[in-house]
Amino acid sequence: ALAIEPEHFAARLALGRLLLVAKKETQAQEQLGVLQKIAPDHPDVIELAASLANVKGAHGDALKLLQKAFEVQPSTARMLVLVRQMNAMGDSDGARMLQENWVNEHPDDVIARLSLSQLYLARQEIDKAIAQYEQVLAIDPENMLALNNLAWYLKDAESRKALEYAERARSINPESVNALDTLAVVLLRNGEKDKAKRAIDIALEKSPENPAVRYHSAMIDAESGRTSAAVDTLKALLETGVSFSEEQDARKLLEQLQSLDSSWMDELVALLTRFTMTTFGVGSQPQSGMVGPSHASSLSGRALAIAAPASPHPSQALRPVLPRIWFN
Repeated sequence: ALAIEPEHFAARLALGRLLLVAKKETQAQEQLGVLQKIAPDHPDVIELAASLANVKGAHGDALKLLQKAFEVQPSTARMLVLVRQMNAMGDSDGARMLQENWVNEHPDDVIARLSLSQLYLARQEIDKAIAQYEQVLAIDPENMLALNNLAWYLKDAESRKALEYAERARSINPESVNALDTLAVVLLRNGEKDKAKRAIDIALEKSPENPAVRYHSAMIDAESGRTSAAVDTLKALLETGVSFSEEQDARKLLEQLQSLDSSWMDELVALLTRFTMTTFGVGSQPQSGMVGPSHASSLSGRALAIAAPASPHPSQALRPVLPRIWFN
């Protein structure tokens, strides 16, 4: 590094950046000084100075330098670096305006549109994000990120269209866990539970520790009547302590399933209590259409066996077993 001649601009610039990454600010500052003598107005030199300013905590100075670099030589990359700095300093509205203006002036810039989509998602402006993804597909019909995200954000409002996007994403990259995961959830929204189960199982094989995939697996199990499996998956997932974007949804689903189990058992106990009291009524014989005491034990056991935890409606499961009088 010491043998680099002053006029070797590119080499010195690369060295300055490496020194910053290595947290050797003093040496990086020395290289910056040489670079500023060689090409003081070069945008890369200005950006290096901005990076050093940020390291020193002079974020306002860094912002001014990044704005200057962008003015000297506008580009998508410099625009996004400036946007990141503005967001970090709390100027999210200014960052949004800068991105929107850039996209308006450069309508075919896919990278800028994808970045703007992410900004809209962060602001919960889902319709605007969807519009940007659709514009991306008009430019690049096989853009995986746009296809996958359109499938995800349209799955509730336009489930059939979402399925088309999800299947296109999967066909482009069959090995993508994200594409498989999205496809599974979209299939579920379209009522295709068996296909959803197959897709999520493949995703789990590829990424068994992925919290989003594990949650979606539990969700598919729950909606398919496999309550116990869903509860077990959710408990194991939440016990890991790993944070993920749908963590609160997972906790809510677990609470609902556990509440369902509790109400299910309460209803079953009430039914069997009614059965026992009616069958063994004091001072009376079994009434017509009712079973006698000799069948009580086997009938209770059969009722418990039929009303498995996977059934969300135990009273329906018990209808073929218990006398019809109890459901009237």
